[in-house]
Amino acid sequence: MALYLGLVQLFKRKKEEKRHREEERLEQEAIQKQDAEIKDLSNQTEKAEHLGTINEVLVKALEAEKEKSEGSDEQE
Repeated sequence: MALYLGLVQLFKRKKEEKRHREEERLEQEAIQKQDAEIKDLSNQTEKAEHLGTINEVLVKALEAEKEKSEGSDEQE
């Protein structure tokens, strides 16, 4: 009977260890996924900032060109 109880406890312990390893694996996957999402969002932020800078430069260039064009129209 003691052997039977020992085997039952052994199987329960192994089952619990397996469940614990599975939980740890799932947690690691979730952490890796979150890290990837954070990196992606960081890249998107950098791209958005870069595009914003490009936009500002283009707007200033267009304004300068417009002023230049209006100035030459007034002289004619």
